[in-house]
Order: sequence, then C-alpha cells, then structure tokens
Amino acid sequence: MTDNAIVTLRKLYKRFPAGKGTFTALKDINLTFGKGEFSGIVGPSGSGKTTLLNIIGSLDTPSEGTATVLGKKINDLSQKEAAALRNVGIGFIFQTYNLLPVYTVYENVEFALLLQKTGQPFRWRMPARGHLDRIIYLKDGAVDKDELC
Repeated sequence: MTDNAIVTLRKLYKRFPAGKGTFTALKDINLTFGKGEFSGIVGPSGSGKTTLLNIIGSLDTPSEGTATVLGKKINDLSQKEAAALRNVGIGFIFQTYNLLPVYTVYENVEFALLLQKTGQPFRWRMPARGHLDRIIYLKDGAVDKDELC
C-alpha cells in the first residue's frame, strides 16, 4: 500500500454461482484510490460497479485477489470488524439510499455518528451539517432548507 492509498485492489476477482457453472463479475481488477482523490466508477448495467463497491465497502469479499481499505484486508475481516470499518472508516451512499423516513435529512446524516457510541457524537454535528448544506446548494436552492431540520 502506498502512503496515500485509501483503497488498493490487486488481482481482484469475484465469481458467483450460475447454473452449473460460475459467472465472473470482476476479473483481474487492479486499482488504487488515494487520499484526497475524487474518482468515479462508471459502466453499463451489469458491468460489476455495485459488486466492486460492495467489496470496497466490506459488504462482500473477493473470490480471489486482495482488497485493502485503510490498511485492512477485506478478505481477512470478521463480520464484526467489517461492520466497524463501515461504521467508522469508509462510507458511501447506495443507489437506493434507504434513508430512515422518521428522521430529517440532517438526522440521517448524523445517525452514523450516534452508532459509533463515542460519547461525543455531536462534536461533528456542525461540520456534518456544513457538508450537507454544500450538497443541497448544488441543487441551486431547489430544496427548502426548512424541510430538512
């Protein structure tokens, strides 16, 4: 892993059972995502984007090769360790984002901090809201901020 690598994928394969054989969703993937980089994963439906993100997000493991996220090999993590990595280390928003409907947008953003049980979840409240404000204003005021809190 290089000094600034957040995610390193080497010779990564993911296979799924399919009928009497297997379907290879990912084949020989070699990627590095560095700290501070902005990257996009694009491709047609069925090309393996979600499978790749599920491995990076420790929701799944590769069939072959290594996936390292924040210095931890996804292949070697227990379910508890994988959950801890998702809770504290890395996160992403799914295509179907499944917000908690009883919470406002702000409360949904803060929810992960509450799950960390650090005793100080609200010290990040204002920075989290600041990031959310920037995202909302990218929509050029299309969202009524009063509906968010």
